[in-house]
Amino acid sequence: MKNIILIFILGILQCQDCDAGFEMINEFCYASTDIEFLKNLKNLNDVDIENILMVGQQTWLEGRLIHFWIGDWPLGHDIQIQIIPNSINELDALERLVIQWNPLTSLPHEICELTQLNELGLDRNQLTELPSCIGNLDQLIN
Repeated sequence: MKNIILIFILGILQCQDCDAGFEMINEFCYASTDIEFLKNLKNLNDVDIENILMVGQQTWLEGRLIHFWIGDWPLGHDIQIQIIPNSINELDALERLVIQWNPLTSLPHEICELTQLNELGLDRNQLTELPSCIGNLDQLIN
């Protein structure tokens, strides 16, 4: 009986592969596009954090990034960024994006493709204008 139980447990462990389009990090599956955005953000801004899941404050649901905070304040993990990658449009499940206390001067036009976005926090940046398409984000609450 012990042999049968052991084989069954090993079978479960071996079957924990991620679906297509997802990759495993720390035994959990994350959307590859979301992880790629975080890597781009980290590299473009010389963020000195090894674990990509520790860049900013992140909330994930079913392997998708749904809330993301980053900036020079505690909830943003005291990380300043100057550039948002154009690949931000790949975060198609993102509902809340808070990028505060950064020296950002512009936003990529691709931010307008975040159709699930209902909160966009941009306080305390150096933005002089927003992409004209930002008004097309009809899910934004304010």
